[in-house]
Amino acid sequence: IPANGVRREAVGNGTDLSAWPKGGHTTAALGWFHNIAGVKTEHSTGPNSGEDEYTLQLNTNPFVGGCAYYGSPNPNCEGWEQFVFWNQGNTSGYDGSLFIQYWLIDYAPCGSSTCTDTCPSGWQGFHRGSSKNPEDCFRNASNSQDVQSYSIVNGLKYFRLGGASVRKSGYSDYITLAVTGGPSAQLYKVYGDNVFPLLSNYWTGTEFNVFGAPGGGEAVFNAKSTIGVRTAITTINGEDNPPLCVGPPGGGFTGETNNLNIGPVGSKWPIRNWPAIVFSETNVTKSPKPGCTPIGGL
Repeated sequence: IPANGVRREAVGNGTDLSAWPKGGHTTAALGWFHNIAGVKTEHSTGPNSGEDEYTLQLNTNPFVGGCAYYGSPNPNCEGWEQFVFWNQGNTSGYDGSLFIQYWLIDYAPCGSSTCTDTCPSGWQGFHRGSSKNPEDCFRNASNSQDVQSYSIVNGLKYFRLGGASVRKSGYSDYITLAVTGGPSAQLYKVYGDNVFPLLSNYWTGTEFNVFGAPGGGEAVFNAKSTIGVRTAITTINGEDNPPLCVGPPGGGFTGETNNLNIGPVGSKWPIRNWPAIVFSETNVTKSPKPGCTPIGGL
C-alpha cells in the first residue's frame, strides 16, 4: 500500500532512502543486500502475518501524468508502480510470488463507505485515512511467477530484485528476481501490462528494501540485526554519475515497514557496473548519524 504520510523512526511508511539520478530518468533498477549481520529470524505483522513473511519491493516515485488516460477527475492524481517479490512463509514449496502492482493514488473522491465504486474497470479501490480522503485504485499485472520461498537469512543473501521500463514496441515493463544460491538458483522474469507506457519519462526516484507482507505489514527482525542495502539504477542517457541519496520525507513511497533504523554507513563498498546508493539499517542501536553513500558506475 502507499505511504500514508505518517513519519516514524524505523524504515518504511515514508522513512527510507531512495536513489535519484542527477540527470535523465530511470529506465531500470536492481536492489540487493550485503554485509548482513545478526539476522536470525523475521516475522510480519498485519493481515498476512507469520514467520518468514516478507516482501522485497522496488518502487518508483509517485508521479503526476499517469492517471489521465484512466479517467481520473483529479488533476493531482499520481501513478505509482511497484515491483514486488512476496515471500509467503512456507520455505518448503513454491509459495513466493513475483509480480508488478500498479496504483492510481488519489484517483477520485469516495463514492461510498467502502470506497470501491469509483475506480476504472479492472481496478480495485483502496481507501487510506478518513472518509474525506480521495480513493486510491490498484491492480496487479496479468502475469506473475511462483518462486521457491526462502527463510529471511537466505532470502537476504540470495535474492536480487530488478524492475525495468524499456522503450520499445510491445511489452515495456518487467520484473526480475535473480536467485543466486540455494535449491532454486535461477533468474526469473515476468512481463507487466504496460499500464504506464511512458513510465521512464516519470521514473526519477527508486526505493528498494525489505518490508512486511502486503497490506501494511511490518517485517520484525530479531534484536541485533544489521543489513546493508544497495539500490542501483540505469538512466535514459546512461549516465555513470553517482545518484542522489534522498531521505525523508521524500525518500520512501511504500506503506509497508520494518523495525530497523537507518544506521551509519561504512566507507568501503564495492563498485559495480551500475550507479547506486548504499546504506545500512539496524536495530542494534539508534544511530545519531544515519548515512548514505552514492557510488558511480564503472
